[in-house]
Amino acid sequence: MTTYKITFDDDSVEEFKIHPIYTDYACNKNGNVINLKTMKMIGKINKGTGYVELSLGKDGKKKKMRCHVFIWQCYNDVYPKKNDKGQTLVVKHSDNIKHHNNISNLKLDTQSNNIKDAIRDGLIEAKGIRTNRKCIGINEEDEEFEFESLNEASRETNILPASIRYVCEGIYKSATSKTDGKKWTFKYA
Repeated sequence: MTTYKITFDDDSVEEFKIHPIYTDYACNKNGNVINLKTMKMIGKINKGTGYVELSLGKDGKKKKMRCHVFIWQCYNDVYPKKNDKGQTLVVKHSDNIKHHNNISNLKLDTQSNNIKDAIRDGLIEAKGIRTNRKCIGINEEDEEFEFESLNEASRETNILPASIRYVCEGIYKSATSKTDGKKWTFKYA
C-alpha cells in the first residue's frame, strides 16, 4: 500500500494510505479521507442511512462509495465479494456505529453475520420476532419518559438501541446522548 505523509497548518504530520483504485484519494487510520488533488477532506453523512458517503472521481466518471468500505480497501486492498463458501462478504463496524470509521473498528464478515449482529443489538427487527420492547427512559433531571420501543427511545434520545438495551439489562449503568451529551438511564416497562 502506498502511503502519503501530510503536514497540516499546526505542523502535525499524519500518514495517509492511498486507495488501490481511486489513487487521487487517501485515508488515515482514524477514518478521514482526503482528495489529494485539492488537499481537502471529503465525506458527508447520509441522513437516511447514517453512513459517511464519499463522492469519488476517476477517468471522468463519478462513483459513490461508503467511507468504511473505502478505508478497508486502503488498508487491506480490495476484498473479494464472496468467501470460499460462496457467502457474500461485507465490511462492517464492530461497534455498530455507522460513522465510526477508524480502521480498528472495521472488519470483514459475511452479510449473514452482519444481519444477525444487527438483530441481536436491536438495530433492526427480525421478521416474525419482536425485538423491540417498551422501555422507560429517565433523564438527568429525573424526568421519566415511556417509549413504545427501543427504536423509538433511540430516535428521541439519539442513543443507539443496543446501548439502551444494555442499560435496561444492567450491562451499562447509563447511556449518553450523541446530540446534547446528557446521560440517560433506562428500564423495561
